[in-house]
Amino acid sequence: MTIRSTQHEGDLQRGDRFRHDRNDRVTETATVVATRVDAQGIPHVRFTVTFALPSGRVSETERSLSLETFFGRYRAFVN
Repeated sequence: MTIRSTQHEGDLQRGDRFRHDRNDRVTETATVVATRVDAQGIPHVRFTVTFALPSGRVSETERSLSLETFFGRYRAFVN
């Protein structure tokens, strides 16, 4: 399934990557795992997020956000 967002040109696809650079110098990279529309018609994105810390440590976890919230946080598309 693909979900179109007015904030993202084109369709959101599995494997698409987006970045958020935090003020504390941590870089979050979100990789799309899946998209779905819930029972209320709200589109959601399931993704893994990798945290790259200034010390070089990296951690990863899986999350889910509404499409609107996802694009509010992860604005930079990563090729």
